[in-house]
Amino acid sequence: MFRSHRTFQNSLENLAVLVFPAFLAMFVSVSPTILAYTVWVFALARIGHMVLYYCLATELNPSPRSYFYMIALLATLWLYGMLAWQLLSSGA
Repeated sequence: MFRSHRTFQNSLENLAVLVFPAFLAMFVSVSPTILAYTVWVFALARIGHMVLYYCLATELNPSPRSYFYMIALLATLWLYGMLAWQLLSSGA
């Protein structure tokens, strides 16, 4: 039970970092297609991470779930980069 609660909390913490910039990106004219792909990559990577976090307790470094975490992190950084580019190029 404890591990499943930690898995859920971990996913919520990481979701909060993506939601606000994703909504903001919709309002500053970031390409909807690229935004959708970015959010889907993030979601699938977080689901993969969550499944491995719940099912696999390992001391391996890097753990297999680290790859999913890095994919989600890169999607988040990509989103922040697109948002910054759009804001800076529009003169806002």
